[in-house]
Amino acid sequence: MRLDLPCLGVFFLSVIPVNASIRERLSYQGLFGCVHSGLLDHTGCHHFLRTDSGMEKTKSLIARIQFGKFFAILQSYANKDHFNYVQFSNQAVKMNQDFLEIKRLVESIPEHDDLASELSFPSHMFQLMAHSATFLKDTSNDKSRGHLSVYHLIDLSVRILALHNVRGVLDSTNSISEEKIISLHRELRELVSTFVHDGDSESIMNWMFQDLAIQAEQDLQKLWQQVSVHGIACLSKTDQQKCIQLP
Repeated sequence: MRLDLPCLGVFFLSVIPVNASIRERLSYQGLFGCVHSGLLDHTGCHHFLRTDSGMEKTKSLIARIQFGKFFAILQSYANKDHFNYVQFSNQAVKMNQDFLEIKRLVESIPEHDDLASELSFPSHMFQLMAHSATFLKDTSNDKSRGHLSVYHLIDLSVRILALHNVRGVLDSTNSISEEKIISLHRELRELVSTFVHDGDSESIMNWMFQDLAIQAEQDLQKLWQQVSVHGIACLSKTDQQKCIQLP
């Protein structure tokens, strides 16, 4: 099976455990191919998921593959000088539809009902991004504010996706994972603070991204509770940037 890695960049590589056996690696590749095919062969995908003995180790793989694909799309937009609002909005809508399709597939497998909880966060985010992109298209005459808001939207969205991707590997306490978590936590908190506490009440970001920022903050707190269990803590809730490694 050929892996279309450019679609996911390094994300697919990051979801395969380093110590996975050959059979486990083939299972990951099979699941990747099943999802990446666009779920055209529903029967085949259903059979693969039902019979995969390594499913416990791939608990969040489906969601993370989809995150990786969307991350790659966001990155491609972030690297463009001209932002296509309509294309971005349509892409967000399509990704939300694809995501819900995967969620329905997973929920149809009795042995893996617990996967449904892994897929609850992104749906509202895709919808909000589609709505926001449409709004930005309508206000694109205000070049300076529209341009700034678009890149803040991309920046925050990419970090939320990356944060959720890291959440799936919290069973590992290696230093690299810890550094990633701390770094993402710090940067995302700074963005959330900017959106929620912007002094300009007329700012587009102040109201358009408020719900997304609040959701990000809630997810951040949930993540931080998990991280703390693994030996990382911050000095205070008001200054989360000063993080320390517990003995």
